Amino acid sequence: MTRPPFLSGTIWPLHPRPLPDELLSSWMARIARAYFARPHSFWHPLAGISQFRALDEKISPRLLDVLHRGTGIQPGQIRAMTLGSFAGFGLLRNGNHPVIAFCPECLKDPVPFYRRTWCLEFVTVCAIHHADLQESCPACGALIRFEQAGINLSMAACHNCGCDLAAVAASAHQPSDPLAAVLLHQNYLARQIGLLQP
Repeated sequence: MTRPPFLSGTIWPLHPRPLPDELLSSWMARIARAYFARPHSFWHPLAGISQFRALDEKISPRLLDVLHRGTGIQPGQIRAMTLGSFAGFGLLRNGNHPVIAFCPECLKDPVPFYRRTWCLEFVTVCAIHHADLQESCPACGALIRFEQAGINLSMAACHNCGCDLAAVAASAHQPSDPLAAVLLHQNYLARQIGLLQP
């Protein structure tokens, strides 16, 4: 592993911890941003990452080693942040490209991040806020590519136009709403594949 000249020792001085249900690419983008670097510029020299979003589906042994050594996070926990455990379940796609949906309310958190759950085709409503998940920027229609956003933009901003995705009006469903049944069903499926605790 080639170390950047500004780092010494084994564990990187800045290494934000993974958040619950965080997608691997989201965590890696947050690590790069801690160093005021764009994800591709940070990770390509360290682990040879050329297609950043592809690593959510399968992590290479080299990247797993780099992440483990640099952050101290165990390999099993890092692997659990990928979509590999969802094999056989429908992942959101636009052609061959993976799609990440988002909940505007969740992105209002002090540390915005993207969830693995949001990549599943059957998850259409946020389990926390009961809001419809969005699959693209409402201002310009671009798919969510947080890893391409400039350093001056929040992780909750559209990489293409800078729209604040956390400010998007979220349509929430009341428990009496017929779509509440959708939420119950998707939570049932999420529990079955180990995403939610019983």
